[in-house]
Amino acid sequence: MKRLFLSLAVFVMALCANAQTNQYFWYNGNLMIGNPIAQIDSVTFGEGEPVDTLHIMLPRTIIKTVHDTLYVTIHDTICPNETPDTTHNGFRYVDLGLSVMWADANVGAENPEDYGNFFAWGEIAPKESYVWSNYKYGGSRALSKYCLNSNYGTVDGLSTLLPEDDAASVNMGGKWRIPTKAEWQELIDNCTLTLDTINGKRGYRYTASNGKSIFIPKAGNVWGETRQNYDAVHYWTANLREDYNQNAYLLMNYFYGEEIRDTPFINNHDRCIGFSVRGVFSK
Repeated sequence: MKRLFLSLAVFVMALCANAQTNQYFWYNGNLMIGNPIAQIDSVTFGEGEPVDTLHIMLPRTIIKTVHDTLYVTIHDTICPNETPDTTHNGFRYVDLGLSVMWADANVGAENPEDYGNFFAWGEIAPKESYVWSNYKYGGSRALSKYCLNSNYGTVDGLSTLLPEDDAASVNMGGKWRIPTKAEWQELIDNCTLTLDTINGKRGYRYTASNGKSIFIPKAGNVWGETRQNYDAVHYWTANLREDYNQNAYLLMNYFYGEEIRDTPFINNHDRCIGFSVRGVFSK
């Protein structure tokens, strides 16, 4: 049987004339984004290197070619102005084959390499200074929320962030939230860690066994009004340190020159310091 392979461009259309969303092309496992166009102009195939499967994804539409056959599947006839299934509530995610979907960028960032905003643990907005004196839930020995020991403040028994105090949940909406300590550990245990640079910004790339990955930029942290630890990666978890309530758990990574200094690990730090936040949601 003669095989046909992609040689020229494939032009595709949105299902409705008023659709303004971008078109998302899945080609050999890579996502390419095109601009909205009015109609299908042409689909041209010719001899060349094998392309076993081509997916072109639009809202509610998949066009798939396998060898000689062109399959078009319309999942429904509704054409809402929405993003494809690689986003949740307007934010891109990556399926690493783990228990949760991972956002591809930090909270407050437009691109994966951007640092985004810094948050004190349990706070939902960035600020100019990160110190105990302006921490939302009191001083290190006078905590008004998330306290398990009376030596640190008023005991309420809370050890995991509630949605209203979760920077990812509030700023991203939908099912987004800050990862738990266990979910960060799952990422560490099931992904290969490499150094990477995007648009001049260095960071770590976590690559899963399915070949998909997320980029974690080395944003450092903010103490007082000063950004510091430029060679470090610090990301909050949703969990309080149970025996030392002025601290919460976070992911930590360090660079050493052009090499990874150590493997990622879960540590803890003062809740008032400004660290990065990455969103997840449960499958």
